[in-house]
Amino acid sequence: MTKKMLVASEGKSIFVVPDYENNFFVAISNSKKYNEAMVVFTGVDLNVNEIINRAKENDIIITEKMANEALTLSISLKIGSMG
Repeated sequence: MTKKMLVASEGKSIFVVPDYENNFFVAISNSKKYNEAMVVFTGVDLNVNEIINRAKENDIIITEKMANEALTLSISLKIGSMG
């Protein structure tokens, strides 16, 4: 669990997960694709299931691997770091 998450650098409040196969980030709210993301403090503990469930609420299908990669990347980078 972490209180950090990736957001689209263009839309600062849009949570994204990496899609390494296609080399972009995917928004879990609308499936829009972004080239860059940054790490932000969420204030709420997030885990893989929470990210997948938030995506499902918006009819977006993401894999457990994508959600796990988002958390791993968020944990490894400092807040404000760009990816």
